[in-house]
Amino acid sequence: MADGIPSRRTRACASRGQVTGSCATMPELRHRIDRLDEEIVARLVARFGLMEEAARIKGDRARIHDQARIREVLAHVCDRAKSAGAPPEVEEAIAEIYRALVRHSIRYEFMVFDRDLQEDE
Repeated sequence: MADGIPSRRTRACASRGQVTGSCATMPELRHRIDRLDEEIVARLVARFGLMEEAARIKGDRARIHDQARIREVLAHVCDRAKSAGAPPEVEEAIAEIYRALVRHSIRYEFMVFDRDLQEDE
């Protein structure tokens, strides 16, 4: 920071992904990353809770793996990443993360469906 003006790196750190403030030290940056990770984990837990509802609503195990919906989800998150200003490398990383998330969500939904089916017997 020269003459009270944040460096280009600090501005980039503060502006990417709607994050505000500066990233002056590694402990501060790590703290902010930890807080963001906490939010992500909470959202993932909520998402998996919705998978439980999906298993119940679908009512048929054959309806759990929906290829059209998978394509829709991946296209949506890629569009969101792009509109949020993600560079192509980050957009691809997000797509990979979501492919894994969808795969695990489907596995979880199958598990919930089978568990609920056994409980009903």
